[in-house]
Amino acid sequence: MPLYASSALPEEVWATAFNKLGQRIRQAFVRPESSQLALVYVQG
Repeated sequence: MPLYASSALPEEVWATAFNKLGQRIRQAFVRPESSQLALVYVQG
């Protein structure tokens, strides 16, 4: 099953993938601030 619709814009695809990544890595951190900083780091 694809992560995105075939007509989705690249920005929408990246936003969806980034949100899913954020959901996955939040589980590794106790404090929400730490997971937010990790996401900012990954985003660049």
